Amino acid sequence: MPEGDTLYKVARSLGSACLHRRIETLWLRARGMLARFRGSCIREVAPLGKHLLIALDGSARAPVDRRERLGEWVVHVHLGMYGRFCPCTEAALPGGDLELRLERGVASEFPTWRCTRAAQVELLPRGALRDHPVLSRLGPDLLSHPLAVDRILERARRRPDRALAELLLDQQVACGIGNVYKNEVLFLAGLNPRLSSGSLSDADLEGLYRQTAALMACNTSAGPRVTRRAGRGTERHWVYRRAGRPCFRCGSAIAAERIGAAARVTYWCPRCQRRSSPTARAPRIAASAVL
Repeated sequence: MPEGDTLYKVARSLGSACLHRRIETLWLRARGMLARFRGSCIREVAPLGKHLLIALDGSARAPVDRRERLGEWVVHVHLGMYGRFCPCTEAALPGGDLELRLERGVASEFPTWRCTRAAQVELLPRGALRDHPVLSRLGPDLLSHPLAVDRILERARRRPDRALAELLLDQQVACGIGNVYKNEVLFLAGLNPRLSSGSLSDADLEGLYRQTAALMACNTSAGPRVTRRAGRGTERHWVYRRAGRPCFRCGSAIAAERIGAAARVTYWCPRCQRRSSPTARAPRIAASAVL
């Protein structure tokens, strides 16, 4: 499933091509062609954790009422495990999950954007976002500025018995982090993934989320996700998907196990991540460790 840094890059690419441009056609899965939005303007493109939000005005072809103010409608996209959102140049009939075609008249390399195999694509009045069953419950976005640390800690403390490997994936605590960053940040912090979140001090827990946000921010530029640049070789991660292979730091075999209700695979080094009590403060993730 794409993580927050991927959606950040999708939103940036889409925004640079489409922001303040007018729509020629808008096609949505299960609703077909939405003719009323022809000529409407794209007012905002924003990532929210693992979700993408595209704000539109109501319609340029019909009178605007109170429910159709600028930016009053939002296309919500959740890519899920297999979704993809990308530009395309071929002239094809609308299809897939979402197709957004821009009006001609402004030079653009990619006048059409298409989303396929997404877990969810829907059109909502903007006011409905506050009551959305998923979006309304999301915690602060880890790529937002400034990071809402107090809100994250308050949410993280609601279930102090949870293992760190489970807590970090909870989008209702902080949104955007996925399995790659969960594994990598716990390794870099030297923390046992089964350590309960309640055993960490507020300072330790805050540091963990701040370092996760910093690690994600390092991957918002172009190129593949990289959490390990130190040393030789081309491997981009410290522990993720390296089960049974030697740890880059100590040589021990990387372990893999399913932790938490979601049973996502956790990769970790039993030697480097031996810390199972909060008696010693976890080391901060230095830039040299990541870069």
